[in-house]
Amino acid sequence: MRQLFIFAGLLALALLSALVPLDTAVRAEEAPSPQVQGFERFFQAAQPTCTFEASGKCVDLGFSYADRDRDGRLTAEELAELQADFGSWAQWKNPVMTKRERTSVAIGSYAMQAIGLTNFIQAYDSDGDGALTQQELLTDITLDERPLGQVLQDPEAVDWLSLQHRLGPAAPFLGALGAATKAK
Repeated sequence: MRQLFIFAGLLALALLSALVPLDTAVRAEEAPSPQVQGFERFFQAAQPTCTFEASGKCVDLGFSYADRDRDGRLTAEELAELQADFGSWAQWKNPVMTKRERTSVAIGSYAMQAIGLTNFIQAYDSDGDGALTQQELLTDITLDERPLGQVLQDPEAVDWLSLQHRLGPAAPFLGALGAATKAK
């Protein structure tokens, strides 16, 4: 499930908000908000695809979830909604997360704050329309038939140096995220 968190992280950074598998246990004492319920449904539905199928299928699911108006582009508003959904969901999940999972979520959140959605979009918006296509978002990642987690662990498939160059102040966080993809 790490790969789904990596992708969700990359989406909310526009997708760099978190990065390890979480236990799917839920807190029974609290009814989650509709926002949390929606992200939990997405998470549960995407988990098998992102764990076992070709990386592109996982990315398609994540992009589709984030693209609220279905126009094939992620706007700052859509990314802010995704970030809020993920943040609420992570807070709800916090009591059942391991220390490692909480640390990964925190690293992703700090990276997002350091970069900011506007800067993130500007770093990848090659056509200058103020939004990101899936192709623009994946500029530094080469997908293939392996599950996303395997792709993100492959230094030949992810250009971490380019990611760090594009996103400037979050470079230390991105290095930590890159290292998290290699940890088992």
